[in-house]
Amino acid sequence: MIKQILCSIALLFISYNTSATPDIASKLQAQAVAYVKNKVVIKADQRVKVEAANIDPRTNFKSCKNFHYFLTDPQISKHNTVRVTCDEDHNFRLYIPVKVTTLIPIVTMKTTADAGDTIEQSDLKISYLSQNRIFGTHYSHINELLGAKLKRRVNRNQPLTRYDICIVCRGDSVKIVAQGRGLYISTSGTALADGLVGDTIRVRNNQSQRTINAIINSVGKVTVRM
Repeated sequence: MIKQILCSIALLFISYNTSATPDIASKLQAQAVAYVKNKVVIKADQRVKVEAANIDPRTNFKSCKNFHYFLTDPQISKHNTVRVTCDEDHNFRLYIPVKVTTLIPIVTMKTTADAGDTIEQSDLKISYLSQNRIFGTHYSHINELLGAKLKRRVNRNQPLTRYDICIVCRGDSVKIVAQGRGLYISTSGTALADGLVGDTIRVRNNQSQRTINAIINSVGKVTVRM
């Protein structure tokens, strides 16, 4: 409720007066952005996009030279309001809405690719996308996807999710590794289902023709606990 009132006040103050130079308005916008950006806390691999609303060019700044900036709410959120005052006119108040968008690294496709294509490093890129636009499981590191196969057509610039790929795919030849108690045994097998790293799938041992449960370790490799 308080934020709604402040936003209403902001609109009044941004559009009420006369004759401001574009240079001063642009400077206030830039300073409001810098002020908010300095208070944003993000993770090391993230980026932030900070945008200030346009200031009505009719606003009168003639009596002001030294401006001061304050957040109406000290807690940074997606939508913020910066209050601007000045030394020369104690009645001067300007409220600038400032939007903060957190951008996170997401693996996306450089080009459109079809179902069955094997993913190579040249197919992928890191894009920084709005956290609010990302749904479901996504990938942040290209190495996680190298050698995987696409299960469906994926368009250029589209983020990759767990539903788009398989690290081991049904019908793939795999190396079965059984390890434990000082023993290490390996043989060849055939995957009977699609899966990602860490998934348990059914695999047929090509020598014994037995079907076993195995955990996907990497592209072309599954492990069995002994």
